[in-house]
Amino acid sequence: GEQLGGTPDFELMGVPNVPDRARAELGDERYEAAAARGRAMPMDDVINLARGDTAVSRG
Repeated sequence: GEQLGGTPDFELMGVPNVPDRARAELGDERYEAAAARGRAMPMDDVINLARGDTAVSRG
């Protein structure tokens, strides 16, 4: 059946599973630290990074 929410099925979408690849390259500890920093990042910083702007707050 269909399910709302959760993570996308990358294999069905035909795109690489970026989180799994990042975890494999960084290792569990570094990946979890980076993911935690990303989750804590202010939305303005997320938008700036997506736009390619390197100026982010240091909050």
